[in-house]
Amino acid sequence: MWRFHKYFGRELLTNLGMTFVMLFGIVLLSLVARGISQAPGQSILIALYITLLFAIDAIPHLLNISLLIATVFTFSRAAADNEITALRMAGLSPLRLMGSVLFVGALVSAGNSYLVHNLIPTVHFNKYRAVRNAIEQFIMSNRSTTNSWEIAGTSMRWKRQKGRLYEDVVFKRPEQNGLFVEGFATTAELGRDPSGDELSFTLNDCQLFFYERKGDGQVVPGEAVREGQISISLNLRQIMGRNQREEGEKDVNTAQLVAEDVRGAAWRPELASWLIWDRTSRGLAGLCFAIVAFPIGLIMRRAGKGAAVAFSLIPLAFYYFLLIVVNKALATSLEQSWPALIPLIGLFLLSQFLMHLAFRR
Repeated sequence: MWRFHKYFGRELLTNLGMTFVMLFGIVLLSLVARGISQAPGQSILIALYITLLFAIDAIPHLLNISLLIATVFTFSRAAADNEITALRMAGLSPLRLMGSVLFVGALVSAGNSYLVHNLIPTVHFNKYRAVRNAIEQFIMSNRSTTNSWEIAGTSMRWKRQKGRLYEDVVFKRPEQNGLFVEGFATTAELGRDPSGDELSFTLNDCQLFFYERKGDGQVVPGEAVREGQISISLNLRQIMGRNQREEGEKDVNTAQLVAEDVRGAAWRPELASWLIWDRTSRGLAGLCFAIVAFPIGLIMRRAGKGAAVAFSLIPLAFYYFLLIVVNKALATSLEQSWPALIPLIGLFLLSQFLMHLAFRR
């Protein structure tokens, strides 16, 4: 029997790999525009890096879908080529082939569990900070030949730069009520606030000029002010359009969530507990998808690959309906964490029904 497991396991892994590469490529291409929009004015490499971060977020879903399709393909082909019939004639039950299905499903579930518990929270945290870090590094290491930069309407030019210190600085930035301020400073020193949301420049020995720009382009000069020292800040959260998002439990890996939940230090204990159960459920979903796909392949043996894939969309839609609609809504209404297991339980019950259809004769 080991030879059968090795034969079908190898074919299953091959189909899984090819399906995943194809789906991941489609997702990657579809997210390029989003990556570029998240990195305005930055290099194409930074845009591609952000695109990759968003694509990594989808890998657990793609692995589950790829496993479902690969399993259906493998066993529908085996059934269509009468390999399953040959097994039965030899006195072997096709259920004994579940060994290879369970092995590959366990591999995918192990990989998905690592992703959803550890890697995805880190990616979820970093993908919204990639542009901010890029902007910070750009400013701190700028060595442009023009000795200038402009970000979000704020610009600065200087004659010499020594590390974080800029000398003979000319700066301009928009103020409130349509006013602009332009000024000169002998030196400007780059700093950063503790929250990491702003970069600040401390300008020494400044002379400021306020003016107003009309809609027709006319400039109305205002007052001139001399200041000993002022500070100009760049709000990086606003630069990236992140003012609608705050970090939360989704950015924290499961080990930290468990530790905070045990200590009672979680930000929102009910959400933290639900996230732990939800990640566990999504990590184990691959194994259930493999079990569901096995009888589908046997049932659709004469229908062709296209019909088999179309039929496999039914358990896929059923799972994501439970995951997206039922899971969170029921957990919120009951204020319990166990509804996170409903998609997993639903897949298991569906697999038993399909097994009954495939082996009732």
